[in-house]
Amino acid sequence: MKLRSILVLTVMLAASGILYYYTSQTKPPPPNKLRHFVWDVDMEELAKMVISLPAQGKREAWVKHEDRYWYFDQPEGPKVNMKRWGGGIPLLLSGPGAERLIVDNASEKQLEIFGLIEPRMKIDLTLENHKKIQINVGDSTPDVQGFYVKLRQSKAIYTVHESWVQVMERLVLEPPYPDSEEKPKPVDPKVQEQRKKEAELAQANRDRGDQYRGEYHKKSGVVALGNGLLYRVLKKGKGKIPAGNDSVQVHYTGRLIDGTIFDRSPQGEALTFQLGGVIRGWREALQLMREGAHWEVVLPPELAYGRWGSGEEIGPNQTLVFEIELIEVRN
Repeated sequence: MKLRSILVLTVMLAASGILYYYTSQTKPPPPNKLRHFVWDVDMEELAKMVISLPAQGKREAWVKHEDRYWYFDQPEGPKVNMKRWGGGIPLLLSGPGAERLIVDNASEKQLEIFGLIEPRMKIDLTLENHKKIQINVGDSTPDVQGFYVKLRQSKAIYTVHESWVQVMERLVLEPPYPDSEEKPKPVDPKVQEQRKKEAELAQANRDRGDQYRGEYHKKSGVVALGNGLLYRVLKKGKGKIPAGNDSVQVHYTGRLIDGTIFDRSPQGEALTFQLGGVIRGWREALQLMREGAHWEVVLPPELAYGRWGSGEEIGPNQTLVFEIELIEVRN
């Protein structure tokens, strides 16, 4: 589903530089309809990250210290090279976009076929609340445009774009150790101008979204949550309320605040998603809805695609409006 977490301007710029360094400006794939994420956490919650390449016998680990900087997890480990790390690496590890769901309950044979029994890469993340997220990365897809991935505690198999896997591998093969003698390269004036335009667009979208949500909040029947989510109940439901990682069957329409429709479910056809695989704003709204409910939901950028936006249709810091009809909850 189209939805992603939040970044301030400086983090976005740093991440852009990192992606350029690691992927030689490999362009990310266009967003899919209702694109969701293999896992989804706030990058600020990450406390430790470990990436292993079993076949090559290589492993690197990083920990976040009290100063909020990342260091190599070694005795007196050095701080990471911030010109290569910035805020982009934690962002990428906060959850990649899923290109496709291949199977939601894989058999042992399927796990073997997709290279997930003996994976090419293992990623172990620890959050500040000590929760762990463990990921296996298997073989590449037949078109070599992606890789098969799964959470170790789940049997669902997804594909992610190959550029994301390349970045993760290069963190191990070319670790971002500090280089005190490296001099910063001058920024291309064209790049500076582009960054300036992006920053101005992000701020303009933020201002328009704030104004829209302020006006929307005044409408009759609007409920405001403490995280900025707004909703109106168009029709009450009487069935089950989804929780955890239930699957939900929904009809939906997504609009920008000017009324432009950027995504919708096919006419007459409900779509099914795992609750844990959608953006935060959807996840929080759906866990308040009952089967049969029909709501209009307004999401601030922090609960949608944040500072990144999504493709050409959703710009940075855009407020999004959804009509969501919850058809069925499946455990």
